[in-house]
Amino acid sequence: MSGEEEGKLCLQCETSKETVTPVWRKDGTVLASSDKYELLKFGKSLALIIHSLSKDDADHYSCDLGTSQTKAKVTVHDLHITIAQRMKTASVLEGESCSFECVLSHDVIDEPSWTLNGQLVVSNSRFQSVNKGRKYKMTIRDATLTDAGDVVFFIKDLSCRTMLFVREKPVHVFRDMMNVKATPGEDAELSCEITKPEAFIRWLKNGHQIRHSPHKYEINVEDHLVRLVITNTCIRDSGEYCCEADGIATRAKLEVRGKCSTQDIYLTPPTLAELQHMFARELREAQAEEKSKVTLECETRLPAKRVTWLKGMAELRAGKKYVMKQKGVVLSLTISCLEKGDTDVYTCDVGTMQSRALVTVHGQKVLIMDELEDVECLENDTVMFRCRICPSDYVGVKWYLDETLLYTNKLNEIQVVPGGYHSLTFKQLARKDSGTISFEAGDKRSYASLLVRERRPTITKTLEDCEAIEGGSLVLVCMTSKPCHILWYKDGCLMWSSSRYYVSRSGNEARLTIREVSNSDAGVYECSAGSVSTKAVVNVKAIPAEFTQPLQSMEVKEGEDVTLWCEFSLPGVAFHWRRGLENLRAGERYLMKQKKSLISLTITGPKPEDSGDYTCQCRDHRTTATLTVHAIPISFKQQLKNVQAEEGNSFTLRCELSKPGVPVEWKKGEELLRIGVKFQIRKRETISELQIWKAVPEDSGVYSCQCADQKTTATVKISGRNFLSLITFSRAADLSRTLPVTFKQKLRNVQVEEGNNLVLHCELSKPGVPVEWIMGGEELLNNGEKFQIKQRELVNELKILDTKPEDSNIYTCVCGNVETTAGVTVTAIPITFKQKLRNLQTEEGNTISLHCELSKSGVPVEWRLGGEMILQNGDKYQMKQRGLALELVIREPLPEDSGVYSCVCRDQKTKATVKVIAVPATFRVGLKNQEAQEKGSVTLRCELSKSGVPVEWWRGETELSQDLLGGKYQIKLEARIAEMTITNVQPEDMGKYSCVTGDQKTTAAVKVQAFPVTFKRQPQNTMIKEGDSGEFWCELSKPGAPVDWRKGRVILKSGDKYEMKQEGRITKLLIHDVEESDAGKYTCKTKDAQSTAELTVK
Repeated sequence: MSGEEEGKLCLQCETSKETVTPVWRKDGTVLASSDKYELLKFGKSLALIIHSLSKDDADHYSCDLGTSQTKAKVTVHDLHITIAQRMKTASVLEGESCSFECVLSHDVIDEPSWTLNGQLVVSNSRFQSVNKGRKYKMTIRDATLTDAGDVVFFIKDLSCRTMLFVREKPVHVFRDMMNVKATPGEDAELSCEITKPEAFIRWLKNGHQIRHSPHKYEINVEDHLVRLVITNTCIRDSGEYCCEADGIATRAKLEVRGKCSTQDIYLTPPTLAELQHMFARELREAQAEEKSKVTLECETRLPAKRVTWLKGMAELRAGKKYVMKQKGVVLSLTISCLEKGDTDVYTCDVGTMQSRALVTVHGQKVLIMDELEDVECLENDTVMFRCRICPSDYVGVKWYLDETLLYTNKLNEIQVVPGGYHSLTFKQLARKDSGTISFEAGDKRSYASLLVRERRPTITKTLEDCEAIEGGSLVLVCMTSKPCHILWYKDGCLMWSSSRYYVSRSGNEARLTIREVSNSDAGVYECSAGSVSTKAVVNVKAIPAEFTQPLQSMEVKEGEDVTLWCEFSLPGVAFHWRRGLENLRAGERYLMKQKKSLISLTITGPKPEDSGDYTCQCRDHRTTATLTVHAIPISFKQQLKNVQAEEGNSFTLRCELSKPGVPVEWKKGEELLRIGVKFQIRKRETISELQIWKAVPEDSGVYSCQCADQKTTATVKISGRNFLSLITFSRAADLSRTLPVTFKQKLRNVQVEEGNNLVLHCELSKPGVPVEWIMGGEELLNNGEKFQIKQRELVNELKILDTKPEDSNIYTCVCGNVETTAGVTVTAIPITFKQKLRNLQTEEGNTISLHCELSKSGVPVEWRLGGEMILQNGDKYQMKQRGLALELVIREPLPEDSGVYSCVCRDQKTKATVKVIAVPATFRVGLKNQEAQEKGSVTLRCELSKSGVPVEWWRGETELSQDLLGGKYQIKLEARIAEMTITNVQPEDMGKYSCVTGDQKTTAAVKVQAFPVTFKRQPQNTMIKEGDSGEFWCELSKPGAPVDWRKGRVILKSGDKYEMKQEGRITKLLIHDVEESDAGKYTCKTKDAQSTAELTVK
């Protein structure tokens, strides 16, 4: 059973009678009643309730009645934590403080983190983050303009996002400038104090900007004090001085009076031309509301000949928007239909003199009469937010979800109802839509929170009772109202994916696939989706057990591999092979395989003696076939050759047969030859040799080698030596007088225990005579690691090191035509297992190591699975032998690796049962957020806990495949790595992508850096007659890019008056029945750029 952290879990069982005393245990530890464990008994029902579940409670639990016992495994899943109360959007003035609060559904021990504009927030004098239980709060003191932006709260795998808006604090002058009087030659100082020292400061004299000059003007700002020092003043320095700080101004007059030098050029009275270009009255700052008008006036000393009005640096032209008048010395500019964009510095230029003034346009005053209200709802619900404003005809309203501007589409509907009511309707809400809703009208805002809670799933399609056929497959399907976590149970026991059971989910559909159905699979199956579930009864129809394909008799040639196979009606059934009455075991000659219902026996290199009846037995059923192996006819590939030799020499007769292992007979005439001092017979595979030592004339004759009915012969002729030939040998003259060599001490039989060294001794009658040592009458021995041959005067020794049972044989020491022989018997030490294999149980994927220990080292062993399959070293299995210790390592075991493993050494065996428990696949490395350039490609990659597990790729609620959109998605699964590459990335590919396996899921977001949409051709100014239709068109840098057409700041919509068309890169605005009021500036705006053209109506 499984439970959730901090919850509780109940284990129940039922006994056959009431008078029992149960003992509850956790992994062998007896449990007693406490606050943690509650032990209950109701008649025959017993229960154990575990409170306040934690990860430590995951273990095996048992209920012991003395005579019987029942067990269960408890798993504890992570606590499902959600955000119960999300943060709200905050809007504050610069310098004020604000707080953000988030509430979780449960207490957690993980440390939270806060980010502001993507930067991690560290607690200091300005930022403080605290938490009390489930509440997490961050406070920002003395907010600055740079603090505005995203505020994100993170904890575990949860996050909550909102926006902080910081409004700039307006500049105020809290000490105005005072008029100053000075005498020529003195320094004059003008000063004021403002609230924002960092504001943009500008000084003007009589409307003309003053710039810092060390010889005349010294301008400085110290804290809140702004100072202008005029050095060495003269009469010309008299006038009105203005200090502007971000559009806010304060003025004062400087009057310079007194005697001055007659040579002072500044005492020269102004000329008529100078008076004409001097302002008697400067422009004054003005403030007005949107849609109203404002008039700027100034006055010159004499009428100006040429007047130019500027907005910022742009020259203005007279029209409906701007009305310019001149009445004598009075100049005026009237600005109609004011918009916020009209806020700027306006200049009246009369040639050599300019007068400037700041015009500030305030938004239309709006009051929010009915505020928004917080809403909580369930997934897929439809909700409405509504508020009322005054004046009711105000149109410049905006709706936001967090920081995202909302428009009317399939899921959102924005409406305006008479009476000043504005409404926003959300349809088919999802949990990700939770956030802060804000309504903006002018400088007024109203906020409300939207919390979308998860809707509990329901069963839309129940499981159906069914009957499965033994050995086949069965699929149980149920449908839920939404994708959710699914658990499967059989007869009340939780099921996991394994080699026979596969649990999968696709969208709202959950499947349980049972492979190779057996009688044990019958029962009640339950599909649980949280608080709802559905059940079905599965019956299994048995298939008659029989051989559907019996063995077939076969005939083969000797040496050709042959395979006998049959097919049983039930897959995976235990089988046995016999030849006659002999039970066959898998090995080098016999290879046994079973693939589902097919059973095969392969015999490698069959011989005629392998002929006979072969039987395969499954349960009580048998099938028999006859195998006939035809022997290959024996022939001599190489015949004996005639030999002619001199007396005293040795020579060899050699022939070659067509196949190895066949017995032969050597004869001289009709005399059968045997191994001895004179004749040595050797056989190596297909080669047979007869060696004749120290030939004499009597050895001449016809020699033959006979095998079955085949025979080869050769004539040997030995010629006697003459006197001259004898002289050629050293000391030939003394040969007749030399005594023959004999063995004074012969070899003796020896018996030794395996592992010891032994020495064979013999003694000749004279020293320095060469000898040869032969084993088994055929193999000539040489000095090496195994055999050490020594000769000291008369004594000859053969030392055999580290004797083995296979060293038992007859050893001969040959000297000329004399020899001595002895038998060596090596007694094998009986081998036993000092430490046997032990049973193991582990989870899938964990490396298994089986250990055992022999009583002696260096002995070869075999590792087997199921008693028949011999294991080989490779990637899967690694076999190690260090001294007495033996080890079998099984890498990345799967459930199908479960079985009985045995270690076999001669006639000794130890075995152990290995059980591999299937573990559902999880994501070791999840997907990571990616960012790609438009038209590029991006790869999402994750790593599974095990290989060979099918995965599904989703974008939101849409399943992706390689065939979708002409191969846009390239999906690859190699071992544990799952990859999906999105090619030719477009902005619409932005979103969340998920990789799903079973009930596990990992998600990441893909962001697309779109190419900026620019204008290749801009709209042109147009003149249209009243009543005709007008057209503006422009060409964009990419086709299909969304645009807005505006007149001034009003967004235009398609209708009888306006018609918008878009063909590839070309976008058009058609204006029907043009009227005089249609004249003005029209703007085509993309998300990255805008272009404006003017319509003139004749």
